[in-house]
Amino acid sequence: MGMVDAQFTVAHVLKPFPDFEDVYQGESPDIPIMFHPEDPFTRQIEPLDPQSEDTGYDDQLLRYVGVPMGSRVLVWIPHALGVDGNTVVQSNYRYYFFWRIRNLAAMRAAALSGRETKPYHSRTYPGRQDNSSGAAVDQFLIPAATRSVVIGQAEPAGSLEQNNNLRRENIVLVDTSLQKVLPYLPDGTNGHHQQGVLDPNAMPVGSEALPFIPRWIPFWMDAEGDEFAMAAVRADAFDQGADNWNFDAADDAGFSSVYGRNQSATVQENPAGMGIYVFTGTAP
Repeated sequence: MGMVDAQFTVAHVLKPFPDFEDVYQGESPDIPIMFHPEDPFTRQIEPLDPQSEDTGYDDQLLRYVGVPMGSRVLVWIPHALGVDGNTVVQSNYRYYFFWRIRNLAAMRAAALSGRETKPYHSRTYPGRQDNSSGAAVDQFLIPAATRSVVIGQAEPAGSLEQNNNLRRENIVLVDTSLQKVLPYLPDGTNGHHQQGVLDPNAMPVGSEALPFIPRWIPFWMDAEGDEFAMAAVRADAFDQGADNWNFDAADDAGFSSVYGRNQSATVQENPAGMGIYVFTGTAP
């Protein structure tokens, strides 16, 4: 019987940067919205890597979460469900997973500056120069990857070889959270699975159970890099004629309710703990 290492970190809560709605409103739904961890020092959601200001690093390098290579990673992803007036708003989204490998120089620089150090599994390789500003800027090589899945094809006739296609992987939360049935307590009232997620007083008639039913869906994977990040697009983002990002209407009001500032005046401001939860274990 296998053993599971119980030494998991306290959860990182991942969210988009503040007021992302202003930047993405009206843009194509296939432009991904990134999720970032809270900065351990400022307690703010910062989209840029702490070393983006340092020599040798891209000044637009995204912030990832440090993870031990090869460890177990558990993510809890909430259904994008909100309330707009008297309407329960919900859309499905595709979630993508990203990995990055850091180098020894990055770890040393972080330690010397008093920043959070992260795992590293790369030597300090010089990368290609960035000439976009008109001046040559030296940068370290920091590769990034997406999570992938192997698709096995039908066994080929008359051949000793088998081709397996390696494709980028995403997951879609197929929602079941609109189930409105709660269990009974001995006195005949309903028991509650969770609290503090939605204001019960703001629920439309017939949806009173929504604040109390399980909202998050767990997903396991192994860490395939030193750093981890996630992004989302709407599930129909690549369909012809798909609507643009719209957080003022039913299209994406639920996404704003879960991850942003809440576009609905009837719902309380988004609490700090609402978002994607990421737990990492120790490396084997």
